[in-house]
Amino acid sequence: MNINEVVDNSIQTFTLNLENKGFLLNTELHPNLPSVMADKEAIAEAFINLVDNAIKYSHERKEINIRTGLVQNAVFIQVEDRGIGISPKDQKYIFDKFYRVSEKNLANKVKGSGLGLAIVKHIMDAHKGKAEVESIPGSGSVFRLTIPFSKN
Repeated sequence: MNINEVVDNSIQTFTLNLENKGFLLNTELHPNLPSVMADKEAIAEAFINLVDNAIKYSHERKEINIRTGLVQNAVFIQVEDRGIGISPKDQKYIFDKFYRVSEKNLANKVKGSGLGLAIVKHIMDAHKGKAEVESIPGSGSVFRLTIPFSKN
């Protein structure tokens, strides 16, 4: 499976939504990524979930950066936003089922079940990959999906 193809096809599904909401979308796709053995629809679902969250949690600075690349024996998809960010204490739990960030005013403003990132983690676990986050409250978040590839 070509990870850039999945990202490109997925981007087409939400480009109009991003434009309507005034978002700037930047993409930087690595040109020579190896193929990975993965479920194309599942990886697309995980990626779209991250972009959907970036849209939901970016209120003032509406910019999303999407990158693909190579790290060790894996390819990655990275989604970076300039949204509200996630506190360090919440970062530990955001991939747990039904977990919602603890800031009351935020939980009331953004609808969700707390399942999206748990599904992302489940998809990555099924592919022996990783779902990771780096975030600074008030500055935004960077989510990275890493999928190993075979060197054969």
